[in-house]
Amino acid sequence: MNLIHEIERAGMTIRLKHDGKLLLSPAERLTPEIRQRILDNRPAIVAALQASTRALDEAATDAEELARLVRLCGERYRFTEAEHAEALQVALADPVSALTCFRAIAREVPMANSGHNHAAIAA
Repeated sequence: MNLIHEIERAGMTIRLKHDGKLLLSPAERLTPEIRQRILDNRPAIVAALQASTRALDEAATDAEELARLVRLCGERYRFTEAEHAEALQVALADPVSALTCFRAIAREVPMANSGHNHAAIAA
């Protein structure tokens, strides 16, 4: 939303508190014009901030899943810590593709992290 960008360009931050109130800081930079525009556009600002928060939460969740999958696969293929760190760095550079790839790999090694040895017997 353009108004949020204008607020940021004016050197302020705006965030949505848990109680639904908007918090702007530093308050001394808030002009009467910006204040009125915020009041006039509050529902859109709240929606944009909520969407941004959801996107950040999803990205954090994806990054956590990716780190777990890279660790799982790394343990299965006996990565060194350096190889694990490199794999995670590469994966985080393109998390969407990496999640697809590492989820597929993890499906192929479902019991690798259980600590038990398993054998498959063909009928």
